[in-house]
Amino acid sequence: DAWDVSGRRGETVIAPTSADTTTVSRVLSALRNTIAYSYVSDLPDENLAQFGLDNPAVKITLAFADNVRKSISIGKAYKEGAATLYYAKVDSSPSIYGISGELIRNFKPDFLDYKSRLSFSMPEKSKIVSISISDIKSEKQVFFAAAQNGEILGGAQNLSLPKKNALKTLAEFAKKFYVKAYAKGVADQTSYTVNSKKSDWLYRLSIEISTPGTGTDEISTLQIPFGERISANEQYALVNGELVLLAPKLSAALYELGANSPQAQAQNAK
Repeated sequence: DAWDVSGRRGETVIAPTSADTTTVSRVLSALRNTIAYSYVSDLPDENLAQFGLDNPAVKITLAFADNVRKSISIGKAYKEGAATLYYAKVDSSPSIYGISGELIRNFKPDFLDYKSRLSFSMPEKSKIVSISISDIKSEKQVFFAAAQNGEILGGAQNLSLPKKNALKTLAEFAKKFYVKAYAKGVADQTSYTVNSKKSDWLYRLSIEISTPGTGTDEISTLQIPFGERISANEQYALVNGELVLLAPKLSAALYELGANSPQAQAQNAK
């Protein structure tokens, strides 16, 4: 099934966009598998605050095709023997139960966690003209490959096998650009801020694309600034105006092709 997701960033309402079906399916599966492990209370005038249900940590509402809406609220955690359970109730009943933590572990409160990881895809008949990586500060290219005979890998004959594989990875992401996650922070074309730490973009990935048009092909260039490779799983970039974490496979390919190499970092620090 296809799902859409929308939400807020501060006071800004974000228009609906495609959701990540795996994440949505995981939450729905956890909902289906949620059972009451213990009965706590069914007093309608019970003090909900003692269970954390006056202001629940999580409230999930399902809207069905027949306009019926059902909600489950999840409150404080508590111990029952060796198990950690959570106080919970549904809106249609005063009863309070203890449920396992599966639902709260799989539920993500930020709508960014539900967005499709496919940030963009290249039109089917389009072709990659060139791929380059540039050092932003020095404006020097650290890598460049041009297509030969309409294929970007056609220009890879003189590359080592690791670099050929890295270029192949870049070409795959140019066609379907998947991100690891949408990051919680702010960014513009020169820098990004995460957890109150501001960092400059160090490199720019440029992908030149040719798309068949009326009479002549249309050439466009996708430019993606990205920062330091903090770890194999943490490298930020600005993609389609959104701050993202790059997929580890792409991050490794950029590293192999010269981004964040010791030489490039030293050059950028001058």
